[in-house]
Amino acid sequence: MTDKEESNLNQNNDNSLYTDDYWIYNFKKAIIAIEFYKIKNNNYPSDINGKDFKAFLEKWGFLYDEDNCLLEFLEYNLIYLPQESGYELSLNREDNEIELELPTTFWKGLGIVKTNVKGFISISEN
Repeated sequence: MTDKEESNLNQNNDNSLYTDDYWIYNFKKAIIAIEFYKIKNNNYPSDINGKDFKAFLEKWGFLYDEDNCLLEFLEYNLIYLPQESGYELSLNREDNEIELELPTTFWKGLGIVKTNVKGFISISEN
């Protein structure tokens, strides 16, 4: 990406400028960061837009300028399940038509229990 293209993306938060590959990559990156947070803190973050989670991202090298933009387009909700907590992670896009092409084994062992991203396999379906 050229400096001019990057500058245009930073100045314009119109999410239609991003490709599906961008969204898929960053959706996976968000899952990795959330799961890593749980490993380090023994619980999922209460809010991915809060100072605590952003400080964690910075400490472990997850947070870059474009990630601040990404967090604006993610909707995260901590969900309390009978035996453990989980979370909902959804893209806040107008079309929400992204199809993740991930093997079933990718979803096993993760705390994500709900998303609007197509291709997700819930814990109950594993």
